[in-house]
Amino acid sequence: MSNSNLPFTELFATAAPPGTGPYRYVMQDSGKYIMEAFDRHYAGRAMIDRIELTVVPSGQGLALHPAASLLVDTDDIPGSVPALVPDWRRQEQLTGCTLLTFNQNKQGPLADYMVRQAIRMAVNRWKMAEELGRSRVCPADGFGLEEGAGLLGEVGGLEGAERLGGVGDLAGANGPGEVRSRADEELEAVALPGEAVNLGGVARLDLASAAPLAGAARRAASAAYMDADWSLEQAVQLLAQSSYGGEALRLITYERHAPDAYWLKRELAIAGICLDVEIVPWKRLLQPSLMALADMILFELPSSEGIIRLLESLKSHFIRAHLSEAQAAAIDEAVESLLSVPDEEERQRLFRGIEQRLKEEAALLFLVRKSVRSHTHPSLQGASLNAGGWVDFKRLWFEPEAYDAE
Repeated sequence: MSNSNLPFTELFATAAPPGTGPYRYVMQDSGKYIMEAFDRHYAGRAMIDRIELTVVPSGQGLALHPAASLLVDTDDIPGSVPALVPDWRRQEQLTGCTLLTFNQNKQGPLADYMVRQAIRMAVNRWKMAEELGRSRVCPADGFGLEEGAGLLGEVGGLEGAERLGGVGDLAGANGPGEVRSRADEELEAVALPGEAVNLGGVARLDLASAAPLAGAARRAASAAYMDADWSLEQAVQLLAQSSYGGEALRLITYERHAPDAYWLKRELAIAGICLDVEIVPWKRLLQPSLMALADMILFELPSSEGIIRLLESLKSHFIRAHLSEAQAAAIDEAVESLLSVPDEEERQRLFRGIEQRLKEEAALLFLVRKSVRSHTHPSLQGASLNAGGWVDFKRLWFEPEAYDAE
């Protein structure tokens, strides 16, 4: 039977879900997954024989496997990368952005354009990136389709930023900036906060970098760069002219974005906007009934997966669930036109038109660009981050001389 004909719950109900990757599951237990290289893979056998992926409970993030050679920090676990890795290669890559949707199909304040605009003007996204820090790099002015995933560079704080052309280049709107891949969603579905991967000498563990590259650049830039859309005075004026009467607006998100949600609650309260924050499991957030009840949904969208994935999100994601009927119809028409155009530049232009309409009508709020960081032992080769913020395990290999030198 074709996988496309199987329900999602049935497809992943077994210990060995189907797929075409270079590794296959040999064991799946509570919090632990073991995969081995698939000898007859169509693209050739992977060079590392076995991958053990272990979910690390919260509070135990620094309990590294003794043979660890690779860390990927997706900002899920509080803490810092231990001092035992000072000479490791480190890279940071922009992968997507966070978004806040406005439910215009629910009777209430957000059906009022002035209320939505007031929320937009009340959020200083540079301040958000500065105060929450870590993987939050800079304000997001759109989906970041043109840039896709961008490599910020190797570790080096502000010095590293200058190697990229100066703080202004990094801090401006020219970089993309998530990190939420389908694999992240599947791992989060088991309701555990992080994962370590033992590759017989290679490990993946979600940790927070002690000194991420973007952090220094963000701090240096925040004094010179202000959020162009932020105006607390205008936000208060718009609210006074709007239909908003102090009602509590229901913001729903999942655990990964709890700090962002509570930051928004605090900041919007300054403008006189009241939020009730509700943190739910990722799978529950996908339920249409809950989407309909939410006034706002806070989530991450990868810009690295290309225009098709973004179009899918516009037609069937949280964004679509909260668009008005008129907006949804207009978006559908624009998407159909875009898909009929063979020229890539013209498709980009049409997509920017869709993006601009969403911004002008305050259908959603682009918040901040997100990044992911990798820390690699000198002996490990081929460990560059892919577009989704993951390492392609098939490309990993060890340089024996460097490993033996340890």
